[in-house]
Amino acid sequence: MTMLKNITEVEINDALLGYEKLTRSFTGMVSDFKNKNLYSRIYDDAADVGFFLKNPKSGRKILFVYSGETFMGECNDPEVATFEFSAFCPTHNPADLLDLRVSLFND
Repeated sequence: MTMLKNITEVEINDALLGYEKLTRSFTGMVSDFKNKNLYSRIYDDAADVGFFLKNPKSGRKILFVYSGETFMGECNDPEVATFEFSAFCPTHNPADLLDLRVSLFND
């Protein structure tokens, strides 16, 4: 399994993503990303998708992998409320990444 080179990168930016320290989550609105691809394939032989979240101050990048969706609305006509992504480190999972996530609201 080889990681692809053209994985989407998103810089941490207060205008796009807020951070909630208590829940260890970044949140944002899908529409704020306008023409930017929010995520892309990660590996050449798998369907996993995600993106790198990059800290512009330190240059550190953390890979976030699609982990699911939450829905709202009627059972017969559900609508995606949020797209969920979880921090992932392919070689190990350091303690500072545990439970770190990104929730993007489908507005």
